Amino acid sequence: MKLLTLNCHSWIEENQLEKLDIIAKDIIEKGYDVVALQEVNQLIKSETVEGNIKEDNFALVLMNRINEVSKEKYSMYYEKSHIGYDKYEEGVALLTKHKVQGVKTYLVSKNDDFRIWKTRKILKASILIEGQEIDFYSCHLGWWEDEEEPFREQFDNLYQTIDKEKLTFLMGDFNNNAFIRNEGYDYMIKRDCLIPTLLQKLRMMELQLEVKLQVGMKIKRFKA
Repeated sequence: MKLLTLNCHSWIEENQLEKLDIIAKDIIEKGYDVVALQEVNQLIKSETVEGNIKEDNFALVLMNRINEVSKEKYSMYYEKSHIGYDKYEEGVALLTKHKVQGVKTYLVSKNDDFRIWKTRKILKASILIEGQEIDFYSCHLGWWEDEEEPFREQFDNLYQTIDKEKLTFLMGDFNNNAFIRNEGYDYMIKRDCLIPTLLQKLRMMELQLEVKLQVGMKIKRFKA
C-alpha cells in the first residue's frame, strides 16, 4: 500500500498549474492507494459544481488531470474549514482509487466560525483495501503554542473520533516539528497514535505498507 500526504498551498504557489501537473504525474506513476491533501483552496466567487465543491477546487482539478491519463480512476472527497487569504475557501481532501465505505467530517477546533482562519475540520474515509476496511484521515491542525486554538486540544478531539479496533492512518499537516521534544509529536506518541497494536501490526505486514511523506458538513463523491 502506498500513501501520500501533501500540504498543497494551492493557488498560492508560483507556476501553480505546472506544479499541479507534477503532482498528478507522481500520483499516476507511483499509483498511490490514498492521497491526503491540505490547504485545498477554491475561490469563494467560483461557480459551484456540486455540494460544497467549486469548479476551481484544487483537489477536483487534480483528480481530473489524473483521471485523464490513469487507467485506475480516482474519486475525491472534500471538506472546507475556513476562509483563507480573504478570497478562498480552504479545506482538506482525500483521493483514492479504492472503494470507499463511508466518509465523515469532524470539527476539532473550539471555533466553528467559517470566517475565522483558525477553524479546523478533519476528513475521514473508511476505505476497502485488499479486503480490509481501513480508516484514513486528512488533517490540518493548529500549532502547539497557540493559546487560542492549541494543538493539544484539537488533537484530543481528533483522538476521540478514532476507532481503536481498526487500522487507522492519520495523514496531514500537524504543524509540529517532530524533532522538538515534549511537544506535538511526543504528545501523539504518548496517546499511542504512532504505536500500532499487535492486530494493526499484523494487518500492516499483510499490506506491505509503503508510506511516502512529502512536506510541502456535506460530502460529495466525484467519479471520472
